[in-house]
Amino acid sequence: MESFTSLFPGNQFRSRLLVFLVLILAACGGGGGSSSTTSVPSVTGNSFAPATGPGDTMGYVPYSAGNKWFYNATTNDPTAPAPSSFVTSLINGTKSVLGVTATVLTQQDTSTPGTSLDNYYYLSLGGLTYVGNNDTTDLITPRIVPYAQLLFPVQTGRVSSVTGTNLPFGYDGIGNPITLNITQTIDNVAIEAVSVSAGIFSNAMKQVSTISGTAHDAALGQSIDISGTATDWLVPGIGLVKQTSSTTINTTTINTSQEMRGYAVNGLFHGLGLPLPLASGLAAGDSNLQSPGAPGVASDGTHFLVVSGTSNSGPILGQIMDSQGALLQTISLAAGATPMVAFDGTNYWVSFSNDSVAGVGCHAQRVSASGVVLDSSPLVVSATSFCGSQQRMAFGGSNGLIVYSHYNLSTFHHDLYGALLNPNGTVGTEFPIVADTNDHLFPVVAFGGTNYLVVWEQGSATTPAANSLYAARISQTGTIVDVPALPVSTNTTGQYSASIAFDGSNYLIGWLDLRAQTGSGVPGIVHPDVYVNRMSPSGALLNGAATGGGLLISSGATKQLYSPNVGYNGTEFFVSWGSLDYGNQGGLGIQAARVNTAGTLTSGSNIQVSSLPSIATASRYVYPTFAKNGTSALLVWLDNTELSGSQKGLAGLAVAPF
Repeated sequence: MESFTSLFPGNQFRSRLLVFLVLILAACGGGGGSSSTTSVPSVTGNSFAPATGPGDTMGYVPYSAGNKWFYNATTNDPTAPAPSSFVTSLINGTKSVLGVTATVLTQQDTSTPGTSLDNYYYLSLGGLTYVGNNDTTDLITPRIVPYAQLLFPVQTGRVSSVTGTNLPFGYDGIGNPITLNITQTIDNVAIEAVSVSAGIFSNAMKQVSTISGTAHDAALGQSIDISGTATDWLVPGIGLVKQTSSTTINTTTINTSQEMRGYAVNGLFHGLGLPLPLASGLAAGDSNLQSPGAPGVASDGTHFLVVSGTSNSGPILGQIMDSQGALLQTISLAAGATPMVAFDGTNYWVSFSNDSVAGVGCHAQRVSASGVVLDSSPLVVSATSFCGSQQRMAFGGSNGLIVYSHYNLSTFHHDLYGALLNPNGTVGTEFPIVADTNDHLFPVVAFGGTNYLVVWEQGSATTPAANSLYAARISQTGTIVDVPALPVSTNTTGQYSASIAFDGSNYLIGWLDLRAQTGSGVPGIVHPDVYVNRMSPSGALLNGAATGGGLLISSGATKQLYSPNVGYNGTEFFVSWGSLDYGNQGGLGIQAARVNTAGTLTSGSNIQVSSLPSIATASRYVYPTFAKNGTSALLVWLDNTELSGSQKGLAGLAVAPF
């Protein structure tokens, strides 16, 4: 439910309240409790906020043109189109209402595409007045507006109180009129801290709106009690960051919430935007997570290049996008799979495997910032080793480094190899990083200002299911700095799927960890946790030793967390991950957490990044991939649909510092 009074009200409360009343009263088969006498409607306490005052000096209602707010919304309302959705509120011009020029606040809900709700507010020096909306099913608001929503200066205490008596409220299921007696109060009760997906705010005004009353069906002799509470948290300079509400009609209680995930206020973007479809038709729906595999994304400082395989033998799809994920240009690259991308300061490098043009091995093509493919024939990185997928190529200083596993036909193990990449389009001779009797798999790399840091999974024949994570620094000339390699996480239960980012001072390494979650009783199914640990440029672990250290980011519990990704947005680290659980198994899709540069989990509970995976297409959302530009970042992931006849695609969203 949403109150009559929310600063960002939706249409759910008014229309669904009427639906519930009609259903309940129609089902009540008679009985006493109400007179059939018809009385004249009356309203007391409604008025405009004062015309004079100090104005909104603290910016509790930043109603400038172009401002937008994005929310995660949930409800237990059985009549709602979906239990969860995304809501956007935006300033949408002005309208003459009740003799004043009101600001139009438009609300769009992804659960009802193609529809919107306009609410009208009048801002005076003395306060904010709610003057109505365009919801034709709302029978009460036109009778009780105007009323003060906020008084200036904003301080604790009563804001307004409105009482309505004998208000017409539609008809029951057999056509009898319903009337409503209600009292609505709005109170500012405290200034307190509030934590939401978009950040932690220490100075939110907590505003509580209450509704109490009775609905009457005189013809049936029925009366039903109604009560409701909505709590809003308002932050200076930002607006509404959170709302929770609960309405009870007879014995039915409806709860809803809206929690801010991001906002664009006065030209500044913070937090998360809404998910957008980025590419479709990449591969036929099936359970193969490697077809088309993980996407890649990199930035030239202004725009992004997103790359994805289209099948095991099809051409790689490249898309240049702006800072908000809008498509600017489509590029067709050579045939290949599991592409990755990095920017060398002038051009993008796209590396991939299974290239049908140049033959088996690891190859690359450069793409200019304007979208021109510079290498008609792919460059050969390795003639024998496969490469690709996320974070296995990085540039820094005067060159780049690509890392990959190389199968050794003599030892029957995977060695770890690398090759230096020169911005002029030449590739250095590949060289071994680690070659011994262990397996070295799924390396990732980041540049740390002086050296590259490579992290990989390492396993042996005696512990094939319990890989450890190791690291080594590589100089810009290809010298291996750390021999032997540095342990990152070596718990005996196993850790895997590493990811890495550098914040200018230290690295953050993330991974999936089995120290606590060993399975669900189903053979072959494990529920790992997400862990991270910082490492200094000198190779020292900063959040505990390799044996038992690290910071728990998210517990897998009964869910199969998958494919974590660590990125740095210029202020803090953004750790995201997918899930192997389907929508009908409670899969949550892409989630994330924020970690500051001191190694503290600042986001608290998990941030819901994507929508829930589609049940209709048997989707799993996996492989989140992150890249930042100068002002924001882009997070991209794979929608791995499995329903026969469906097509896999990419989705993504803009991310800005919180």
